[in-house]
Amino acid sequence: MNEQMHEPNKRPNRLIPLLLVVLIAVAAGWYFKTSQVEKQALSLLEGDDKLVEIYQKALTREQQAKQESDNFSFHNAAFFHWKSLGDSTNEEYFYRRALKISNEALKNEKARSALFYLNAGNVHKILGEFDQADKNYHEAVELNEGDELMWLARIELWQYWDKKDPADVLELYDRGLNVLLSAPNLAISRGSYLASIGDYQQALSVYEAARVAFPDQKGIAEKIQELKYKIETQ
Repeated sequence: MNEQMHEPNKRPNRLIPLLLVVLIAVAAGWYFKTSQVEKQALSLLEGDDKLVEIYQKALTREQQAKQESDNFSFHNAAFFHWKSLGDSTNEEYFYRRALKISNEALKNEKARSALFYLNAGNVHKILGEFDQADKNYHEAVELNEGDELMWLARIELWQYWDKKDPADVLELYDRGLNVLLSAPNLAISRGSYLASIGDYQQALSVYEAARVAFPDQKGIAEKIQELKYKIETQ
């Protein structure tokens, strides 16, 4: 009777070896896949001394970043080396390596800078991961809302994102222009966007205001003439 009562408790133990086999197989499959992806990416560097040199620099800076985790110049350098390889080969693996080093830096509160978020957002945008790119750009703007570049990066993403319509894009332009004391590039970009969606009259108003506010900006007069011609020939 006692043996029968204890028998059910033994059964779960028999599953442990099977579960271990399954976990090992899954891990081995993941490693093999990762290894194959890495080999494929590295094969693109063969025969190109310049890219091989960048790869070696990326590994060196990445190792230095691990050894001196508070020296974020190493993280930044490693990030750009990996991204440069991604830009040169159009290989996702290198972009992922760039994001990995950037994410490691951002875990440290001391590295929470607009530039790190901006750079990460740029890579996510390249990979077509617009939701994550927007989160990064939002953080960049929040950390340095007085920098025109941060606003332009997020606005440019919204212009080509099917989740956003022209009203959303223009609202973001207005938010940026209300915050920034002087934003010639943002103002001109807004005029260019209005022209691109066919709102020539509003675009003309923006350019005319920009010409008064930023008289040193080149090309505004020519754009005004171009828009006037389009309005007259509509």
